[in-house]
Amino acid sequence: MNGVNEEIVREMCEGIVREVVDRVGPAAMVARAWPRVEEMLSDTSGCGIDVVGIGKASAGLAEAVLEMLEVGVGDREGGQGGGRIARGIVLTPSARGLRRVGRARIEVVEVDHPSPTERNVSATARVERFVREGASRGEGRTLLVLVSGGGSAHLVSPADGLSVGDVAAVSMRMMRAGGTVDELNSVRKHVERLKGGGLARLASGYSRVVSLVVSDVMGDDLSVIASGPLAPDPTTYADALEAMRERGVSREDAPAVWAHLERGVRGEIAETAKPGDPCFDRVRQRIIGSNADAMRAAEEAIMGRGVRVLSVRGGAVGEAADRGREMVVEMARGAASAGAMGIVWGGETTVTVGDRSGVGGRNQEFVLAAARAMAGRADALVLAFGTDGIDGPTNAAGAWATGETWERIRVAGVDAEVALREHDSHRALGASGSLIRTGPTGTNVNDVMVAIVGGMALPEGGVR
Repeated sequence: MNGVNEEIVREMCEGIVREVVDRVGPAAMVARAWPRVEEMLSDTSGCGIDVVGIGKASAGLAEAVLEMLEVGVGDREGGQGGGRIARGIVLTPSARGLRRVGRARIEVVEVDHPSPTERNVSATARVERFVREGASRGEGRTLLVLVSGGGSAHLVSPADGLSVGDVAAVSMRMMRAGGTVDELNSVRKHVERLKGGGLARLASGYSRVVSLVVSDVMGDDLSVIASGPLAPDPTTYADALEAMRERGVSREDAPAVWAHLERGVRGEIAETAKPGDPCFDRVRQRIIGSNADAMRAAEEAIMGRGVRVLSVRGGAVGEAADRGREMVVEMARGAASAGAMGIVWGGETTVTVGDRSGVGGRNQEFVLAAARAMAGRADALVLAFGTDGIDGPTNAAGAWATGETWERIRVAGVDAEVALREHDSHRALGASGSLIRTGPTGTNVNDVMVAIVGGMALPEGGVR
């Protein structure tokens, strides 16, 4: 950073984060996609539109959709309004800040996140009743489903013989073992009733089902986002069992889940909805936001700060510490470039916690490993954050580090080597003053990682 002080670097990082989050906010995503969405919702004025929302962005998406559908003069003046919306239900981790949804015949139900609870099961039962009732009212009705990351935890309906505790426990074991999103979803779809196309089956009485999707998975696979409630499921009970074996989740660890999956393998339980199932004939899904949007926003944000971007790369997966070190190596290759050079990555790494007891998140671990790799370097910066504002079980969205951060951690009295080994990145980076806190952002399109090396052109008076 050529002598730029830590406070200026912090301000710059926070500015980049704000610009990215603004770009992938629900209102911005809906506005960009609306011309195509409006075509999908044409001729719906007769019976109105039923709305279901699940995921971290559900409340914001519902607000934005209501704005676009012109809820009516009555609503703007404090009446009931409603416009083209007939009725709706939105599951959200927080109802704070909602302005219009509750006045437009849309029920708002708070659920827990990230681990599903009985409250989520109860909320899902209300969604099931809502959809079943709407599907039974005859032809001409449209169901608009707003899906975003986190929806898998919100929409929870355990299969017969299983409890929400069984579902939550097996998911947590697999995550702690470094399970991939695909592996987790193969299990989730086969221990619950609405995932893996289950919602599409339930909604088959609607004339059409339109889904606006905010993707939080690499590759934007509709069968994976929120565990694919409206998408065909290519996985099987056998795949789910194999995923558990692969991650070391034994029969003794999850006896009820193992017994259920084995019954499915034997054909005693019906499979999830597969490609070609008639329930998908009336379903149209459109991805309105993804990690690509976040990467583009990050690229523009650092270019606006005098940084030349050499590369932008999506699909950053694998162990967070490995990827953090890899980004520093790639950054070093461009160090000879004249002026400031930047790299932007997007993705979602993992942390295999095992029996370690530290506290952190994948982005914080990414940054801590990067801090070690670039220790002593005077002209380097790495920033990594989750667009949802939540990184692991912490109150941070992520963190940043310069070549001085590793030493700052030591001076603060924390052994950074131990912290990295114990996955205790939150404590270490907190000691150095390098955490990024945004609070929940109401959206989720995975993570963004930025590396900058070389002199930077900072605007007069600091950073925007």
